[in-house]
Amino acid sequence: MASGEIVKGDLDADGRVILYIIKADATSYINYIKPIILAEELKTPYVHSIIDTKDEWFYKIHPERYVPSLKDSDPETGQDVIVFEGTACLQYLADRSDNYGEWTGRTAAEKGAVLSWTAYQTAGLGATAKYWLYFLKGYPNRQEPVQLPRTIEKLHQNTTKQWDILNKRLSEPGQRYIALKDRPTLADLSYLPFAMPWMFNLFGLDIKDWPAAFLSRLHQVRDVGAGKPFPSNRYWFPSGQGDAAKFLHGKENSVKWESEYGPIYRIWSGPNPEVVLTRPEDVQQVFKDSDKHIKAVNNNSGYLLGQLLGKCVGLVSQNEWKRVREVSEVAFIRSAVPKYLEIIQKRTVRHFKTLEAGDNLSNEIIDPAADLKMLPFWIIADVLYGRLSREMENTLAKLAPLREGIFRKIIEGGLSRFKWSRLFPTDTNKSLELFKEQWIEFNRAAFDRAIHIGSRPPIVDLYNAVTSGAMTQEHLLHTLDETLFANLDVTLGAISWNLVFLAAYPEHQRRILDEAQERRQSPKGGDFNSYFTDSTTYLSACILESSRLRPLAAFSVPQAIPTDRVIDGFLFPAGTNFIVDAYALNQRNQFWGKDSLEYRPERHLSLSPVKSRYNFWRFGFGPRQCMGKYVADMMLRAILIYLLQGYELQFTDDQAEEWKRDPETWINHPEMKLKCIPRQKS
Repeated sequence: MASGEIVKGDLDADGRVILYIIKADATSYINYIKPIILAEELKTPYVHSIIDTKDEWFYKIHPERYVPSLKDSDPETGQDVIVFEGTACLQYLADRSDNYGEWTGRTAAEKGAVLSWTAYQTAGLGATAKYWLYFLKGYPNRQEPVQLPRTIEKLHQNTTKQWDILNKRLSEPGQRYIALKDRPTLADLSYLPFAMPWMFNLFGLDIKDWPAAFLSRLHQVRDVGAGKPFPSNRYWFPSGQGDAAKFLHGKENSVKWESEYGPIYRIWSGPNPEVVLTRPEDVQQVFKDSDKHIKAVNNNSGYLLGQLLGKCVGLVSQNEWKRVREVSEVAFIRSAVPKYLEIIQKRTVRHFKTLEAGDNLSNEIIDPAADLKMLPFWIIADVLYGRLSREMENTLAKLAPLREGIFRKIIEGGLSRFKWSRLFPTDTNKSLELFKEQWIEFNRAAFDRAIHIGSRPPIVDLYNAVTSGAMTQEHLLHTLDETLFANLDVTLGAISWNLVFLAAYPEHQRRILDEAQERRQSPKGGDFNSYFTDSTTYLSACILESSRLRPLAAFSVPQAIPTDRVIDGFLFPAGTNFIVDAYALNQRNQFWGKDSLEYRPERHLSLSPVKSRYNFWRFGFGPRQCMGKYVADMMLRAILIYLLQGYELQFTDDQAEEWKRDPETWINHPEMKLKCIPRQKS
């Protein structure tokens, strides 16, 4: 029987529990969400009934017409079962469906702990906060409030005392949950509203110190020497520093955090700690066995990201990773890449013909990020799916902004980090369901088309791998999403900053063109096409230097070490997540010399990958590097050669000295326009 249906008004019990709710505002949902979460966890069939608490009929459900309340049917007598008040609703659902005591306790000791802490919330913190809110918002009514400062102060003291007690409980060794150590129970659900910061904003209470202290104790890092504390950012509910601080403001925070905390320190991504590395020797110590690392669940970005990318090849680990990677990388290994050059070149020509008919390029202007945004997208789509029909291209084009909007919410963080956020009728959840439905349909249609026309692009082998059981459909869809959508921003950032640097230093444009011309006239090791797969050229050096000075993301994705290790005098236990500060490694690292902030591509011509291995973050370290790196590099080279052979790049007359980046994108994109003059005019 389906759960989660939403109806308005009352209805007769039909075997599903009827959970009465009201239209949500900033605070009203936090009590009725508790029985919804429990019903979901217990897989209890239920239906939402949206009611108006002014309706007279609702008196028969609750004597004061409050939510949460519920109605069920007695399976033996058929009589209506009415339950009201949050704790009672939780207990009833547990009695009905929790056959093994997961949420109420299995032993007498567990049951006692769950009952006690649940009752303490009901009689203590819950009641105190309820009346505190009542007096704060206006007594006897909001229109003519009477101020009772002594009453409010006393309630303030009581609430703070109870939070101290709760924090002390959660700070006990191994006490990960309120009642029991090993799992959440009704007690944890009872306290859920008091994890909501906006509720305490209404009360004027600052609670951010409590979860910060608790999480710091839970994730202790031990100094093996003098007992000094490990440098750490504070945790802020719900996102910690989160993706916004790491990516949207990563460049500034890279400098700020290192100056405040030193070369190795901790930040928080949600409630998950991540240790930041800034020095190559520490990076080597952590990443020497990167093939054995465990990628953070959902990249430590929470539930919403997991719905798009949680099972992609880049975020799974160990045997699961090996199995999915073995299937997914076939189309992207070094030997397979040259066959895509013609696809890249044809799509590039097609894209620039469209640009030439537009306002910018027809006026000898190019916006690197905006004008080239969809070029890598369509190139990768051509590689993955082969030749699509015009109708299918239109479908894919419409999916891109839908997916982009969802990912913007992921970066913002907040409640979408939590699984129970799926229960809210938000625009984000509606967009997610629409995208997932259309993403499945599109990929199936692309597979069917490839079979019908007799081609064999990667989508065919990937779908066959699902059929054979080598990977799941979720692995397939998430890996395709990662390859096409997640890497769209990454590749675009790489292309667009190259244009900016070449416009700023035009002498490098001529050197690249001369190199290409010389290679064309005197092919080295084969035909001219080999130029686009050659990593030793000056063109490749320019691409590397651009990515060094403008890392695509300020910090790498988190991954956990498989064994304990000591770094900089601190003992980190197995399972600790580490990330790399790309700006610190790529720029503030003495390996790059005194001119580390200058654009000098020549530096890469004398560097072997072995020398720069732990001094330069681009595609990752060790065996778990990005599997699309060969396609990405060939695409960058081909696009840049096409552009430079046809156009000369220059700064505009009013170009700002400080190059701006787009603050709305998680990947580093320039926000500027350049002169793009046809070669015959330049």
